Amino acid sequence: MKKALKVTGLAIALASTTLFSSMASAEENIAYVNGNLLLNSSNIQQKIAKIQDEYKAAEAELVKKLEPKRKEIEDKRKKLEKDSKNLRQADIKKREEEIQKLIAAHDNEVYQLQQKYNELVAEEQDRTIKSIQGLIAQVAKEKKYTFVLTDTAFAYADSSKDITEQVIELLKKEAVSEKK
Repeated sequence: MKKALKVTGLAIALASTTLFSSMASAEENIAYVNGNLLLNSSNIQQKIAKIQDEYKAAEAELVKKLEPKRKEIEDKRKKLEKDSKNLRQADIKKREEEIQKLIAAHDNEVYQLQQKYNELVAEEQDRTIKSIQGLIAQVAKEKKYTFVLTDTAFAYADSSKDITEQVIELLKKEAVSEKK
């Protein structure tokens, strides 16, 4: 009984594979792109570098702004160490909590700046990827491709199906129009 089920299952799998592959080759026109080359050809690296420069400037400004707070934290720590011998446990705890609040506020400002940077980079990456996807769709429609895959999705592909260069040309045109 088990052997019959296995044979039936294998026969169904082979029949469906044969049917699917004959339908796919008869009706579908498939192309591919080199995703890494497209990203490298986009101006995303320059845009991220600009964001990094802005972040470094904002970070330097924040460091200057937070320096008095950092000094205040350090002074309070030293004062607590010096005075701790003469303070009650409740007073020590109160001062430690005050110091911890200052540290948390300091760390929060640093964290917020880092988050803003990460968000800006992610937004730029999303915009670039959506732009590339739109350009891929444009080339695919012009050439009447029904599927466009990345070159990492398969072991072999005919280079005549590579539309990467056509998309790069559109990327270059888009970059020139952005500069104007």
